[in-house]
Amino acid sequence: MEAVQVLMIVFYDRDDKHVSEFGTFVERPTLYEVQHIIDNLITDEVREKATYCKIEEKYYLVKK
Repeated sequence: MEAVQVLMIVFYDRDDKHVSEFGTFVERPTLYEVQHIIDNLITDEVREKATYCKIEEKYYLVKK
C-alpha cells in the first residue's frame, strides 16, 4: 500500500463541525477556484450550514 496526499476544500459550520468536503487538488487551489466551487458546485444544504472553509491535507492509503 502507498500513502497519497491530496488537498481538499473542507467546509465547517459555526461550531467547527464538518459539513462537507470537495475536490482533490495536487496544488493549492487559487482563490478564484475556491470561489467558483462555492458559487457553483456545493449543494444548498452545504451553502446554508457552512460558515467557512479551509484547504486541508488529507492522506489516503491506496493499493499499488
